[in-house]
Amino acid sequence: MENESGAYRLLTNNDHELNGTGDYGTMYSIPVARLEQRMVAEGSPLIRIDNQALTLSQAAQFGLLTDSYRENLYLPVRLPTNDTWQSIQDVEVVDTYFLGFSANETHGQWTGDSRLIWVKTKSGVGWKPVRNAHVYRSHSDGEYSTGEFYIDNKDEAEVYNGDTINYTEFNRQVVEETFIKTGPDKSQVVVSEGEPRYSLGNASVSGRWSGKHEVIVDQYASTARIDGGAIYDDFWLVNPDGINVTVLNDYRLQTPSRYESESDCTYTVGNETKHGTDTKWEEWTRTNYDNTVRIYHAGTYYEPKTGEYIFNIQDPQDSKLVPYSRTEVTFTHEYGVDSTCPGNDWSESETVTVSNTYNATSHNIKPATAEDLNITVYLVNQGQERAVYFDTIGDKRPEANPLDNIELVADGDRVSRKNLILRTPWIFVSQSLYDRVEMRQEGFDEWRYTSTEPEASLHNLHRDYLDANKYKIGNQGNIKVTVNERRRSQVYEGVNVSPYVNSTAGNVQLYQTVGAKITEVPGDRELNNPRAYATDVFGNRWEVDVVRRNYTETDIELEPSGSRIDGQLIDSEGNGVPEKELSLSGAQNSTVTTNKNGNFSIYVADDAPITSVEFKGDSYRADHDIYYDSSKTRIATATNMINIIGTPMGYLSDMISNLMVFVEWMALGLFIVYWLRFRDQEPRK
Repeated sequence: MENESGAYRLLTNNDHELNGTGDYGTMYSIPVARLEQRMVAEGSPLIRIDNQALTLSQAAQFGLLTDSYRENLYLPVRLPTNDTWQSIQDVEVVDTYFLGFSANETHGQWTGDSRLIWVKTKSGVGWKPVRNAHVYRSHSDGEYSTGEFYIDNKDEAEVYNGDTINYTEFNRQVVEETFIKTGPDKSQVVVSEGEPRYSLGNASVSGRWSGKHEVIVDQYASTARIDGGAIYDDFWLVNPDGINVTVLNDYRLQTPSRYESESDCTYTVGNETKHGTDTKWEEWTRTNYDNTVRIYHAGTYYEPKTGEYIFNIQDPQDSKLVPYSRTEVTFTHEYGVDSTCPGNDWSESETVTVSNTYNATSHNIKPATAEDLNITVYLVNQGQERAVYFDTIGDKRPEANPLDNIELVADGDRVSRKNLILRTPWIFVSQSLYDRVEMRQEGFDEWRYTSTEPEASLHNLHRDYLDANKYKIGNQGNIKVTVNERRRSQVYEGVNVSPYVNSTAGNVQLYQTVGAKITEVPGDRELNNPRAYATDVFGNRWEVDVVRRNYTETDIELEPSGSRIDGQLIDSEGNGVPEKELSLSGAQNSTVTTNKNGNFSIYVADDAPITSVEFKGDSYRADHDIYYDSSKTRIATATNMINIIGTPMGYLSDMISNLMVFVEWMALGLFIVYWLRFRDQEPRK
């Protein structure tokens, strides 16, 4: 991909000299690390922009502190354009987040620079700021607990209700206003770190007297952004169901100035030679021009869908995108000689058409869907414990299977819908294509800097870069869990998104299995009618398998006879469990398999004080009619110490026996010390 270095922030002036948080260590006196709980590196948070509303001042100040990201490419992003507020009594609040408050039941605090409130409303999307709120903490009688914060003045508190613009529409307007409406005499050249981001094309005409003149200059065309796609490494990862491609295209036309040059001429009047002047001249008048843009992809030329710069590709292939920009200009070219020498005057005119086709940039795209993954959600009941396991078998790298999340959904009697979400590490950092624009026109060039002010004439054009953070589970669902298992399978090698973006997670472990113990199901114990859905980063969703595994308890019975031990693996009803492999320690073999009745025999290893027998339980991934839970027992096999320890009473007996031995040795030790101390003393007389 040509010259794809240098990307900048979304919410602030993108001059790279402003990046870095040295002068902006706090925002509203709140540590940067608390602005967003999802950290990508220690001390380097990113602001998530697809789940909360920001005021104009917050957007500008957050942008100075950190960078912004989206969790996927399908949730809407709204950017503020105008600040308005409404009474908190006019909205239905479903959740509230207090930040920076230390109020109690008698001393309240107002929202301000160091104390912030966000709320979720039933009709809105994401979190919205609150102002003019007076906050108290409710009283609690618990010795180690505190009450909840609450807003005391709901008749005065206000919720943000500002005007916003869709992220996609915002970028469309940037292209239209900045690059399309400039006219043929100006070219907006995008610049990154002081250099034009793309090579520039030109075309010339040749005059009769004056040589060559550049008439098409500063022409370029390149894929600026893809809705339904993100840059990953050196290619665009795109939605196989279709994409909208925004092509950045501009050029500038120049009309050659009138040319004149003089030379001497002579003519004869009678016998007298006279001198005069020949004036060679030529003049160019532009009469017509045209610019067309197409995209070549996988053997097809695509015409723009909207205006002059957005192209819809319904079935993108693993191939290149090559924007073609053709600029054509037509002149009336007049030239001749004006002379003071009789007979030397003459003039002619012609129509001259010049064109230039620019196709110097190309971008590789790769469609990808996560439907090739073999995804299964296992619900496992083992005695009193319940667990859920998300299994994803296959290549989990984003270019192969860009999975966004797996959602488990179930019904209940008291809570109608229960859900649990496993979210993969992928995030999308929104970055500007340039840090400034050089407006070029005949006679002078002008630097134009981007701004976040809503009335600014030049905003940033953004694209999305794929990067990684970490797996998350449960925080967006109402089924409470504790993660207790992760089975690694691959490593995502982090891509350096930009030297001016806050540090991201680097290399990230990818997991075949993420398992969690279920600690709470709201309203019910059972997960009724469970089903699961997978969604890729583009929003494509499909149903995946949910498998229940209910385990039967097992026990191991042992009967020692000299160096031989006979045993049986039984279920909770005392039936033998056949053909199960048991792991051994302190025996002559490392494993043994039960027969059709669950029986087995083992031989004690020489001088082994303890022999252990363990059944590790059936794998929930295996295909069985009945799933048996794990069990383990031990037996002391030293001479004259045959003692089965497979039950709690056995463990207690073994502990008491060991304690008695310890006491006996202590008594013996004290006697020896006493004897050594007094043996040499003379008896009293």
